[in-house]
Amino acid sequence: MKLLQAYYAPESLRGKVVPWGEYRPFPRYGEKNPLTPEQKKQMISCGEAYLSYDWPVARATDYMKFKTCGDRGPYEGKNYTFRRNALSCLMDAEYAEQQGRFIPAIIDGVWAIMDEATWVVPAHNGDELPDFDKPWFIDLFSAGTAGLLADAYNLFKEPIDAVSPLVLRRMERLMEERIMAPFMQNLYWWSGLAGRDTCNWGPWILSNVLTVFGVFCKDEARRNAAVSFACLQLDQFIKLYGEDGGCDEGPGYWGHAAASLFDCLCILSDLTRGAFDNLFDEPLVRNLAEYICHAHIGGEYFANYEDARFHARVSYDLVYRFGKKIKSRMMEQFGVALYRLYTEKDGGTLKTTPNTHAHYRYMSQLCSFAELDAAGEGAFPLEESVFLPQLEMIAERQTGGSTQGLYLSAKAGRNNISHNHNDIGSFMLFSDGSPVLVDIGSGQYTSKTFSDSRYEIFWTTGAYHNLPVFNGVDQKVCIEKETRGVSYEKNDGVTVFSADIARCYPASAGVTDWQRTFTFDRAQNCVQLEDKGAFAQDENRVEWMFLSPVCPIVTAEGVLFRAENGRDVLMAVPDSLTVDVQEVGTQGDPTLEENWGKCLYRTVVSAKTGKEAQAEFVFEQV
Repeated sequence: MKLLQAYYAPESLRGKVVPWGEYRPFPRYGEKNPLTPEQKKQMISCGEAYLSYDWPVARATDYMKFKTCGDRGPYEGKNYTFRRNALSCLMDAEYAEQQGRFIPAIIDGVWAIMDEATWVVPAHNGDELPDFDKPWFIDLFSAGTAGLLADAYNLFKEPIDAVSPLVLRRMERLMEERIMAPFMQNLYWWSGLAGRDTCNWGPWILSNVLTVFGVFCKDEARRNAAVSFACLQLDQFIKLYGEDGGCDEGPGYWGHAAASLFDCLCILSDLTRGAFDNLFDEPLVRNLAEYICHAHIGGEYFANYEDARFHARVSYDLVYRFGKKIKSRMMEQFGVALYRLYTEKDGGTLKTTPNTHAHYRYMSQLCSFAELDAAGEGAFPLEESVFLPQLEMIAERQTGGSTQGLYLSAKAGRNNISHNHNDIGSFMLFSDGSPVLVDIGSGQYTSKTFSDSRYEIFWTTGAYHNLPVFNGVDQKVCIEKETRGVSYEKNDGVTVFSADIARCYPASAGVTDWQRTFTFDRAQNCVQLEDKGAFAQDENRVEWMFLSPVCPIVTAEGVLFRAENGRDVLMAVPDSLTVDVQEVGTQGDPTLEENWGKCLYRTVVSAKTGKEAQAEFVFEQV
């Protein structure tokens, strides 16, 4: 679908793009802003900690450590995170106080970041150091840096110029060299126009690039051309989605995918006096937005498929603002409910963290806080039944509007996607809003994460998801679409979701057909998992994996899973199968330890079989 096709030609924007200097998405320094007294107090306090900040040096030897040992920390920590968070806090403080007290420190921060030889981080650079004989690359981090500096320019130009106009003149030159000229002269892989599909990088980077052109580009024809070029690239991102709007990168990246598209549409409307507002009425944009509601389980839990953390916060204000734009009461109420939940968990005062990858979004958050605070209690979506036919994902609960009872999420789809885990046919089960069977989620990113060695990382493999393993072989990435016979039916409170997942496994697994069927019977308050398949050889072994955050108990009736804050769940297992409970270590991964502690538990149910196999597992609350 080409939502933005009407703007591919720069002439279509003639007279619509605001003149240079009039792009004002937020009140500037010295103007009245919507910050609350509590916000101002918190922002000033944060900034005061950096008034005498010793800006760290960006060392070449730290930059090279990613290439030599795969560690992103030495350079990104000292350089990207520390510097940019400090500058953002100082900008917040001055924006709240507006007395000029923080301007010298802001200048130092801006100057320190401009001193960096590159804004591209080592993990996104092909060489041990930047090679300035190659075309200038725009990655997520360089674009995010440019967006942050653009806001410093747009918000504080007058007081910075009063100290020295040379500071921002240097910034203007760097933006031309590092962002504007490269963007117009190159087709980057993330554009979707260079022979490779884009991903969340496309809209995420473009939200910052559009901000830079809005703030710095003085030539009207060139700004129009940049906006048109961005529209063409945004449609390359949009075309990856089915009509259901489901995010195959999972809920962990919805905030960088569909939500970054939202940022872009808002910026485009800011730049054109609302010319793009009609796009918020498009059904696909609505579906892209509401995916995050469909992925919500209850409270702070989401169906964390692919590279998503089990404990991760969704941007509550973005959900709220997106909901307002598309006129979705469900999303608006969801955003307010998340705001209330996170405020409660933070002890009554919501802690805001600078977003230096998407500072436009962060400023929007700061400026919407007062409105959210006055918006009542909100409500979680808690939809009874969801089926996303293109994504091939379901979400089913006992009773809509309540976390009581069982909740099931299951997926089919494909194993050749951005942020992929080999997890076709996997599922999650909750009891009264408490996790019982889970997705392990994403661990800490390293040099392996986005390399040819990705599937050497245990948390990406099928054996660490709720899936069968055949003859010791688990799922693998396949270029072609792997699932067959996907079906979904819901009648009289019974939901049936089924798919043949055999093609997700390599030939060495020996499986030729494997129909996996989930049945959610609301009247009986039970979930049935039925697997039925066939093999090429006569003798085979099947191992079913069930991953749980609490230690299962093997009983005469089956396997008992203890739910921390809900009713326990009993899994009935056929008598002919053997059951073994294994402790699965998080292998020292700090992200997994943050989510799960030191370990999870894997229940392995095994069977020896001939050329055909069938098994049924029934889950009931007890």
